[in-house]
Amino acid sequence: MLLLNRRRDNLRNSSLYCSQKSLEKLSRNLILLSVLVLVPIETCQSQQFVSPTGDTLRTGWIQLNSEHEFMQIWVDSVVVSPSQDRLLKLAEGYHHLRVMPRGAQNWLLREFVREIEIVYKDTLNLHVAFPEFKIINSKPYGARLSINGKFVGETPLLLPKPELEKSAIRLQKFGYKDTVIVNLEHELAAIWIDLRRDPEAEKKQQNLAQVLNAKKRKDRRLALVTFGLAVTSGVASLILKDKADRSFDRYLKASNPQDMNHFFDKTEKFDRLAAGGYVVFEINLVASTFFLIRSILRD
Repeated sequence: MLLLNRRRDNLRNSSLYCSQKSLEKLSRNLILLSVLVLVPIETCQSQQFVSPTGDTLRTGWIQLNSEHEFMQIWVDSVVVSPSQDRLLKLAEGYHHLRVMPRGAQNWLLREFVREIEIVYKDTLNLHVAFPEFKIINSKPYGARLSINGKFVGETPLLLPKPELEKSAIRLQKFGYKDTVIVNLEHELAAIWIDLRRDPEAEKKQQNLAQVLNAKKRKDRRLALVTFGLAVTSGVASLILKDKADRSFDRYLKASNPQDMNHFFDKTEKFDRLAAGGYVVFEINLVASTFFLIRSILRD
């Protein structure tokens, strides 16, 4: 009986010992598993992409100030805020900021674009000024426009508002007086500038038109004359060529040496005259085409 009790105690103690060993082994495995799982997670969190909305611990702030209402705000090509929110929380570092004004369908008011740097636990105050443009046109349009002596283009033109307000603008058009405007300040989006006619320029233009018309009439007359000479010389060349052929036929049929020499000389004579007529025909035809094209281009 005593021996039986001892065996029971030994069995109980061995089972308790095994259970303790199992618990210790299980706890060690759990600790090892937690280390293996948490370490990669922390590593990924430390290497994660810093979003422009500042979803990390190292963040800063940017305060946008402007007299215009915002339609939408982008940071690094991501919409980060509605139009009414002008205090933004961003991740530390450099960002590409783009702000679209309300009323963006008005293409005279352009978007604001800037590269910004966010400092950790700091607030960046940024004044947002949207670039404004104006339309410059003239009556009549097509005038050459120069700003501070530099040619920009022909009216109508779309130009930045600050550049117009601090510059000397010159409009030039043939037949009109030069118009110079300094420090243009105007509230309207489109500005029309009336050009005044230049009487002297009109006289010069009329004289030039008369000269061009006279030259055009002269070219047309020359074209007709040279065309007539081309037709005449061409017809004469054909007639002389026919006579040369007939003289050569008679030369072949002649039996008397004197007649043969006579017809052979006539054949050579008519051939030379026909060749000369053909050359005159080509020269006059080319000249007639030249004068005709030049008269058309003078229009």
